[in-house]
Amino acid sequence: AVGSSLGVSSSGSGWAGGVEQVRLAIRCLADDFCNNANPNCRKGGLLCLASVAIALEHRKVQEHVSQLVPPVLYCFSDEEPAVRYSACEAFYNIAKVARHGILREHLGAVFDGLCRLYADVDASVKDGAQCLDRLVRDIVTEYRDFKYSEFIPMLTTRIRVLNPSVLQLVLGWIVLLDSVPQVDMIVYLPQYLEGLFNILRSDNRDIRRNTELCLGNLLSEIQSSARERPARAQHAIAAAAQMVARCCRAGEWGSQDEIVRIRALHWLLEFVKLQVQL
Repeated sequence: AVGSSLGVSSSGSGWAGGVEQVRLAIRCLADDFCNNANPNCRKGGLLCLASVAIALEHRKVQEHVSQLVPPVLYCFSDEEPAVRYSACEAFYNIAKVARHGILREHLGAVFDGLCRLYADVDASVKDGAQCLDRLVRDIVTEYRDFKYSEFIPMLTTRIRVLNPSVLQLVLGWIVLLDSVPQVDMIVYLPQYLEGLFNILRSDNRDIRRNTELCLGNLLSEIQSSARERPARAQHAIAAAAQMVARCCRAGEWGSQDEIVRIRALHWLLEFVKLQVQL
């Protein structure tokens, strides 16, 4: 029905409605439904926006991503959990069609929205956020022109928050990017290393364990570079040594601070050993 109203055939080959007609339809859905005082109307508007994206398919939807994405992201903050879940579901369906189109102009807003959904108090919204996060990760890793240098600072900002769900999200992204061949996370180490050490203060045991694994993998990469790419290792040590030393002097906040100091001292000891080798 949505495809027919837009002039798109069921096969996706027709395009009788034209770009302007689609823009008017999206504007109507965003203004009259997604901003409606009735939560059921907002949910209906979100469902229809996703249906528009599906009807347009990948190539044609690119012209309308800038209209489709903002009203859905706005509903991530809706007062009604059911609307927030519908927004998560709608964005998933839009992203599945548009793929990297959602990242060109909206990368910051998309990641901010993911953080907001991860921190949601509603369990169903959190579940939807995790599903959406997996899709966004797939899109990022398949997008050859993704600007990692612009994305890392977003992780750096979010790694300072106290919400354990958001920390788990950020940590997951760091681990993911470290596994992507075209990204050298050691180069960006000064931007997020101290934040990783600070996560060890978390009361959440799983987060602490995952953080220690991440730190261990990063240190192993530097150690491997000392043998295979000594200049890379030298640069990493020079860039990270000061903040590692600062973590060695972590405050007296309790047992969590002791963990930070012990792990930082281990890094510092390994740095000294590597310097001797280099």
